[in-house]
Amino acid sequence: MSTVLVLIVFMSVPWRSGAETDLEASKAFGVLAREQSLAEGYVTMLKDFGRQDADSYAEGIRLYASAKAEFDGLIARMSHDIIRRRPFDGSEQFQAVLERAVERRLAFTRHVDAILDARGTSDTRSVKDYIRLPAELIAAIKDAAGAIWDKYWEIRDTRRQEILDQLEALKWKPFHELGGSN
Repeated sequence: MSTVLVLIVFMSVPWRSGAETDLEASKAFGVLAREQSLAEGYVTMLKDFGRQDADSYAEGIRLYASAKAEFDGLIARMSHDIIRRRPFDGSEQFQAVLERAVERRLAFTRHVDAILDARGTSDTRSVKDYIRLPAELIAAIKDAAGAIWDKYWEIRDTRRQEILDQLEALKWKPFHELGGSN
C-alpha cells in the first residue's frame, strides 16, 4: 500500500475523538511519510546521477541501508512501546534510536547532495528545503511520535490496529525496489 493511500485513509477515517487530536495525528503521520518520501526521492537521484563513481555510489547505498535500518527500527520501537504502554516522553532508549535515525538520514541525504553539487545538478530551492537541522528534525519526529501515542490510546481497541498498520507502512523500501535509471 502506498504512503499516500495510507495517509488518505488515515485522514478520512471519522475518529470518535476531538478534531484537534485528529489533526495532530494526521500531521504526525505526515512527518514520517515526508521522511520516507524524501529518502526514496534521494535514492532515485543517487541512481540517476551517482552511478558514474562506483565508490561514491556504493557509499550511497550503504548510507541508505543504514538510514533505512534506523528509521525502520524507530517505527518498530514506536509500535512496540505503544503496545506495551511505554510512553516516549523521557525514554532515553527512544531518544537514542531517534537521534541515530536522524543522524543516518542526514548523512545519506548530504552524501547525495554532494554528488549532485559536484555534477552541477543540484537545485537548492527544491529538495534541500525539506532538510532540517538535526535538532529540528528530532523535535518534529518526537512531536509526531507523541501525537501518534495520544491518538492510539484515545480510540477504541478495534481502531488501534489501523494505527499500527499505518506505522508499518511508513517503513522505508529496500534500495533495489526504488526508482531511478537502470
